[in-house]
Amino acid sequence: QYVLHEVDGMAKARASLEAMNYVVERVSLLKSADVPARCSLLVAAGPKVALLGPEIAALGKFLAAGGKAFLMLDPFVQTGLEPVLGEYGVALDENMVIDETNHFWADLSAPAVTDYNHHLITRQLPLTFFPGARPLAPTPERIPGTSVVPLVNSSKNSWAQANRDRLEFKRGRDV
Repeated sequence: QYVLHEVDGMAKARASLEAMNYVVERVSLLKSADVPARCSLLVAAGPKVALLGPEIAALGKFLAAGGKAFLMLDPFVQTGLEPVLGEYGVALDENMVIDETNHFWADLSAPAVTDYNHHLITRQLPLTFFPGARPLAPTPERIPGTSVVPLVNSSKNSWAQANRDRLEFKRGRDV
């Protein structure tokens, strides 16, 4: 089951891409063992449940062949993609980023970023918000043939919240 957003969120992203002459289409990784060859970027926008084995295998095969993916993975959701991303040197934390210093309005779970790590993608970004962000980091051991470059960092007063029900830092549980 999926939710089709016609006006907000992903619909705006889709409309913007189509306005720039990109072709955007829905792909079911269950119907085929492969991502279509014409796909230049695969987007997984906030899966709410774990992907099934054939979907994970198709995505893994696509990435291994040099495919590009934009994965928006929510906190507290095991997607099944954690081992796949680990093969590329990215460690997913199940928690949510809480930032007491830089955040959107009164929402500590929406970190605000104005200072970016040096990268072409972030070169002209003035301000971005990351509501409900999931912590990502390079794996402790570097994976040969990969390069993991963090693009943004939360403030020094932020933490990875393990408890989804109560906003508080608890030493030993939260990072």
